[in-house]
Amino acid sequence: MALRVLQVYRTFFPESQGGLEEAIFQIAKNTRICGVECIVLVPHNAGEKRFDYQGVSVQTYKRHGEVASCDWSATALPIFRRMFEWADLINFHFPWPFADLMILLADIRKPYVVTYHSDIVRQKVLMLAYKPLMYRMLKGAQRLVATSPSYAQSSPVLRRYDQKVSVIPLGLSEPKEFETRSIRLFNLTRPFILFVGVLRYYKSLEYLIQAAQGSAFDVVIAGDGPERKRLEGLADSQGVKNVTFLGQVTDQEKYSLYHYCSAVVLPSAERSEAFGVTLIEGAMCSKPLISCEIGTGTSYVNLDGITGVVVKKKSAKALRDAIESIVFSEGVIKRYGVAARRRYENLFSGDALGLKYAELYRSLLN
Repeated sequence: MALRVLQVYRTFFPESQGGLEEAIFQIAKNTRICGVECIVLVPHNAGEKRFDYQGVSVQTYKRHGEVASCDWSATALPIFRRMFEWADLINFHFPWPFADLMILLADIRKPYVVTYHSDIVRQKVLMLAYKPLMYRMLKGAQRLVATSPSYAQSSPVLRRYDQKVSVIPLGLSEPKEFETRSIRLFNLTRPFILFVGVLRYYKSLEYLIQAAQGSAFDVVIAGDGPERKRLEGLADSQGVKNVTFLGQVTDQEKYSLYHYCSAVVLPSAERSEAFGVTLIEGAMCSKPLISCEIGTGTSYVNLDGITGVVVKKKSAKALRDAIESIVFSEGVIKRYGVAARRRYENLFSGDALGLKYAELYRSLLN
């Protein structure tokens, strides 16, 4: 009989697309081959329904609003209780304060794990009211999972519970074979650097736009999000013509872009960027990586001088210098790309992720 695990978070595919959604999808997908049955429980604008997303079962309930990036529902409690009863074990994905509230109100009696993706960085005032609930939820967890050793060591919250912290890096399964689309379809003719992700404040893309100004390379930004209009306005106001905003792309388009790009860049400058799934995707595709030093898992994925370059945060000049040190040298591109691919195979594969989570789940139930 399969072990039943409920994955709980505030967003998921296909309504929302980002690195954390990908992380949950990969956990659910890759633990299945280890005898784990997962259902993802998530709020949705369309209300309550059950559907299959690429082999992963998803149960939704009505989303009624959002406060300070915290989705909430006025009718969630009955479905939380029902799904808690179904599960042998629950895997919450932090941060999401509404889930902490549901743990309290539903009087959860099942063991649960918390995958700790990020500290709460921005809502400092609201944190004063939320902390007691957060500490109650974390204290009740059987295990806290950090996504990198560096985040486990640098997070003041995780250090409070270091005796029950495990480290399981995020991982990705390689996509099935697909037809690579011609890069001409994107109207790109020069070497380009690729960013993939949701356009949020902590991605710090304004520095990447400034780095591209007047350069001999192009920047492609694939993804959508709340910062898109501001960033497009910034590029227009500064006369930056070599930055292309593609919006949301399909998986085929995304991996075509990874195939043709010279390097993958993640300019995030806040601790909200705990890992950077786009860096794993770039490594999987044998591409050099460029990221900023922010004391999180990004510098665990991208090793400076080995898989790419790690630069000072919030510096357009540092980003530009790093890009130019890579993009015009085939030898450098190949050297970093080979090392990045090797690191992906050793640490960040979907098989490794699934095996480690399945072992963790079983160890807690045993």
